[in-house]
Amino acid sequence: MHPTRVENYIGSCLGKYILLEESDGLAIVDAHALSRQNTYQKLKNAMEEGHIPSQPLLVPEAVTLTENEVETLLHHADRLQTYGILLERMTPTSIVVRECPIYLTGCNVSDLLKTLLSQLSSAAFLLTHIATHAADDSYTFSESELQSLLKSLASTNKTSDFYVKLTTQNLSDLFDS
Repeated sequence: MHPTRVENYIGSCLGKYILLEESDGLAIVDAHALSRQNTYQKLKNAMEEGHIPSQPLLVPEAVTLTENEVETLLHHADRLQTYGILLERMTPTSIVVRECPIYLTGCNVSDLLKTLLSQLSSAAFLLTHIATHAADDSYTFSESELQSLLKSLASTNKTSDFYVKLTTQNLSDLFDS
């Protein structure tokens, strides 16, 4: 595939898809999937450098769990801090999250922790699940966010996970009876 350029940008659809004109057809990019892939790559690169940078939450988030879940998370607190998640016990059945990875602005911290609880044994799964929480499928991207994703597309390996191409022939076939 040839590199995608910003000049190929046609527009967005539903705040979730990027439409691109290519020399031999139309490409549709799932912005959520591309965002998750970009976040995963950033997380992976940061881990290769030693840890994922975090940011303090303006309002630390309390998460209610079972006592066993709290103990499990606290047992892995140092490891989670390497992934950019700083937490501490509030009560026997709750913890407070004070920092999250910088790549997860606006994610649902409670859902993230509950997902991570089942994956604490695998670093690859942890990165994947953290990245998944970067762009909730119900989120509608702004035009500037879509433009930023579009710029990253040129250096991204286009996979069927987020990139669909309809050739001129495919488009003709759709409308020919």
